[in-house]
Amino acid sequence: MEPCVDAWCEPLPLLTSRLSLMAVSRSDAAVLAALGNDFEIAKYTARLPYPLTEQAVANWLGSHGPTKTALKICRRSDGGILGVVGISQIAEGRGELGYWVGRQHWGQGIATEAAQAILDFGFEHRGFEWVEAACRVTNPASRRVIEKCGFQPCGNGLMHSVAVGGTVPIERYGLDRKTWGSLKRWARA
Repeated sequence: MEPCVDAWCEPLPLLTSRLSLMAVSRSDAAVLAALGNDFEIAKYTARLPYPLTEQAVANWLGSHGPTKTALKICRRSDGGILGVVGISQIAEGRGELGYWVGRQHWGQGIATEAAQAILDFGFEHRGFEWVEAACRVTNPASRRVIEKCGFQPCGNGLMHSVAVGGTVPIERYGLDRKTWGSLKRWARA
């Protein structure tokens, strides 16, 4: 099963000024495994294993159902894969944002640009009223991405990290449709 099925994929690709967000396919497994096989990336995620193998990527692709959109982040100029961004339905009207970007692409605003695009997709095409995001307390770069997208703090918690092999502290954030809509209007003003 592909990670993006039926109407959950429409309209794709999602385009930004620099990026094209497209459905991930099994043919991307080798590139994604090479890009994401970095403990400095995996330690900040819940489900990314380390080491990251092609088989692990294939398993991840097979685990996606019809309420999860996982997209590869590609450079529009040459199609190079930079990372992954996703949004999943966790309950009726509620989504969860996730992303990772290859270390060589950190600090370029790629995660923020991709996250904003998939949030637009979630609110406009999936009908979400609320989207959640979380980051490890030791990950200020991800915190900045989340804040730039308009998320507001919702408290702290714990998550299991596959790569770390244990529970790690996280900061939780939320973004509602009304706030997202206001931010979109302010950006156009």
